[in-house]
This record gives sequence, structure tokens and C-alpha cells, in this order.
Amino acid sequence: MLYVARVVVFTFAIIFAIIVLGLAAEFTHTTRNVLGTTFNFAALAISTAAITIVTLPILMIVDCFSAGAVTSMIIAELIWIFVLWVLWVATAADAAHFNSIDFGSNCSIVRPFLRRGCREVQTVEGFSFIIWIMLLIYWVALLIMALIGRRRGRTTWKSSVRQGDFLGTREGAPVATQSGQAHTDNTSQPPMQQQQTPMQAPPPNAPSQGYSTQTAPQGPYQTSQGQALGRENVV
Repeated sequence: MLYVARVVVFTFAIIFAIIVLGLAAEFTHTTRNVLGTTFNFAALAISTAAITIVTLPILMIVDCFSAGAVTSMIIAELIWIFVLWVLWVATAADAAHFNSIDFGSNCSIVRPFLRRGCREVQTVEGFSFIIWIMLLIYWVALLIMALIGRRRGRTTWKSSVRQGDFLGTREGAPVATQSGQAHTDNTSQPPMQQQQTPMQAPPPNAPSQGYSTQTAPQGPYQTSQGQALGRENVV
């Protein structure tokens, strides 16, 4: 589930970063030709968008072909995503500050030839905030799941998101069997094997297997014989 969220967040972040890169480059080109200057927020937006467009596809592609790479480790991804969302929140804040100072946060009151630039700045600001929120939410979710997996004894820091077993069974915990009893891998010999005793040999006078013998009832015979012997003794 977390891996699917990772793909979705990275994909939309790349798409929005391409939009920010195009708008910031267009705004910089216009201000350089008209005013002969550039603005810091636009340069920061271009740099942040370019870094995002280059690095996020690398994280996705390398993870698909080599899960054991350094870039696929959760600890490395947490560090890099932290850097990205810090850059994006700085870009959004800088664009918002420029918009409030130069355009008054309202493109309808500025001069007509400046409205296009005002809309570009507002769009850069909006997409920068969206990318920052998406990356921040994913970063917090990944950190929480990694901590849960670590408490369960998993080596989550060096594993990838695609192979991470965050909510699996705790390592070393007892596993329930079909009989309802719990046991671990280091248990001793099963009770059934411990209670087994060697079979006793049959008595010498026991009949062979496959044949049956018929015995007369002992109780009545002994009683009648005893009575007969008693009578002979009396006579």
C-alpha cells in the first residue's frame, strides 16, 4: 500500500514540477527582456523543479531494477525527500512573498501587461505548496511505518519501500499451529514423540496373526467342575 502511494506521489510531483519549471522559466525570460533583471523566487523555483525532475525518476527506476541499491534504502529516501520538501516549502514561501509585495496578491488590480506574470507567479506558488504537502505527507507516513517495522525487529532502514514488511509478524514471536498451540522455531521435540514407548512383544502362547481361537466361557465351566469334584470327594 505504501509503495503504491509512493508511485502516485512521485508521479504527480514530477508532473507539477515540470509545470513549475516551465512557468518560472517563462517568467524569468520575460523579466530579463523587459526589465533586464531576474528574481530570486523564480531562480529558486527553476532549481528546485529541475532537481525534482531529475532525482525522483532515478529513485523510481533504480528501485525497480535494483532493490539493494543505496538510493532504494528507506533511510536514504527519507533524507532526500526531507531535502526536497524543504526546498519546495522555501520556493512556495518565496513566491507568496513576491506575489504579496509586487502584485498585492490580486492579479485583477495590476496593469494589463503585468497580469500574465502575476498569474504565472500565483501558479508557481500554488503548485509549489501542493508538491510540498504531498512530499511532507509521504515523508511522515514513511517515517512512521519504518519506526513500526523497526520496533517489530525488521531491518527497515536498509530495505526498500517495495520490499519493506512494516506490519509483519514480530521476529522471534510464537507462531500458532493448527492445534491451537504456539511454538517457535527453537522448540524441543514434540510431546507426541517424547511419549512414545517401544511396543511390547506378544506372549509366547499368543495366537499367530491372522488366526483366531475360540475359548469356552470360564465362569460356568469352573463352577460346574468344582461341584462335580466335590461330589466325587463326598462319595
